[in-house]
Amino acid sequence: MQDELTGGVFHKLTTLNFPPLKTMPEEDRANLYFSPISATATGSFAAIMALASRIYQPFDQEFSKRCIESATIAWKWLENHEHYPCFKNPEQIKTGEYQDEIDSDERYWAAAELYKTTGDEIYHKKFKQLLSETELKYELGWADVGGYGTISYLLLNKANTDSHIYDSLLQGLVETAEHFLEISQKNEYCISLTNEDYIWGSNMVLLNHAMILLLANHFVHKINYVECAKAHLHYLLGRNPMNLSYVTGFGEHSVMNPHHRPSVADEVTAPIPGFVSGGPNSGLQDDYVKEHLQGEPPAKCFADHEDSYATNEVTIYWNSPAVFVVSYFIQG
Repeated sequence: MQDELTGGVFHKLTTLNFPPLKTMPEEDRANLYFSPISATATGSFAAIMALASRIYQPFDQEFSKRCIESATIAWKWLENHEHYPCFKNPEQIKTGEYQDEIDSDERYWAAAELYKTTGDEIYHKKFKQLLSETELKYELGWADVGGYGTISYLLLNKANTDSHIYDSLLQGLVETAEHFLEISQKNEYCISLTNEDYIWGSNMVLLNHAMILLLANHFVHKINYVECAKAHLHYLLGRNPMNLSYVTGFGEHSVMNPHHRPSVADEVTAPIPGFVSGGPNSGLQDDYVKEHLQGEPPAKCFADHEDSYATNEVTIYWNSPAVFVVSYFIQG
């Protein structure tokens, strides 16, 4: 939610306490609270609104105009708050904090999208300045979003870019894809995950790597990148140590008990289809997996159980890269 007076964006909407797992959304009567404004949320908002302005411009010019106006206001807030404190949950909020101590990548992404939408050299200048401060140039996570800024810049007409910066960013993208390809060629399941990558949301890591491979192929046309990305999709859909499709409703043996309140509470045996489960997580950060998965190898630290939020949760930012990757392979 954007503050109409300042342009800053509240970090998230949350409840002080989660409702019981077997509660449908319409039955949740707990109070909702906006957490304080943060530079990270504001930067991401500015980037997304600038992107939305381009997308909607051919279809709804009035909405497109509102989007770029909101992006510009948010950007002004960022410019006026260069050293804003990192987000912290207020004392009375005990839910997940989603702490992000670096906001340069969000600002970098916002500058790229605003430059691409407006053509205003002010944003280009800021993008180039932030580039030196943003080490995570190819990350596509929820906290590390520099990759979105890099991709936006590379998808510009090269004539509108700094050619040295463009070539350097493209080289880095290809080197990242080559690194994933090299790991995949040594992996039994032909994927680019190492033992250290089996974290909370390892399937997001998997799919983001597949995105990078497909994006690199867009620029340099290397079929090995496409085949490697396809192997990542095969892993997601069942070619993995669990012999399990991590997408609800897809495959003969797929996730049946995600940590997802409506799927648990709707009194229907099958879960809502189309959700990507978080996947194996060697951190064992919930009570269920702490009890049942001690000593398992990283790729098998997964429990298809509704109580295992650390391995079997679902989120939009795990589904979104899955949509990207699947869309590439089903385009007619």
